[in-house]
Amino acid sequence: MIVSGPVRTALAIVTVLPLAMLACVGGPTATEEPVDPAGVWIFGIVVTLANGICAGDEGSSSAHPITITKGGSAPPYAVTASGFLGDPLNVLTGTFGADNRLVISGNYPEDGGTNSVRHDLVATSANRMEGVENWSWDGSSGTCTNSTSDVIADRM
Repeated sequence: MIVSGPVRTALAIVTVLPLAMLACVGGPTATEEPVDPAGVWIFGIVVTLANGICAGDEGSSSAHPITITKGGSAPPYAVTASGFLGDPLNVLTGTFGADNRLVISGNYPEDGGTNSVRHDLVATSANRMEGVENWSWDGSSGTCTNSTSDVIADRM
């Protein structure tokens, strides 16, 4: 059967829309331009899933200036990010790749316990990174395992 006219147009739309929607799945898209990650960024963090004794903290937010330093002259750069929770001694380390992806992880003290954190962000422009923070907190009062937050980092 040959389809033409409005029916053909409708079939094309039904076929193309799901493919276009697939492009939006999976998080932010990295800019194709090379980004220099070094500098001061404001990390805005919003809890999206909190488990254990942290259950119910969803929607809690914080924002802190984070200083990113890099080593090397070409990606992947070794990076250090400091200033989490407003303390310059709270440091995460990792890499910033040619794909404009920042992956940093580590541990730092928080609320009488230890927060184990991993950030996976992509630079969507020279001045913005977006992605997720996976975290677990362990303290004398209990634990919060396998929790997540959304992160938007804007260059200052």
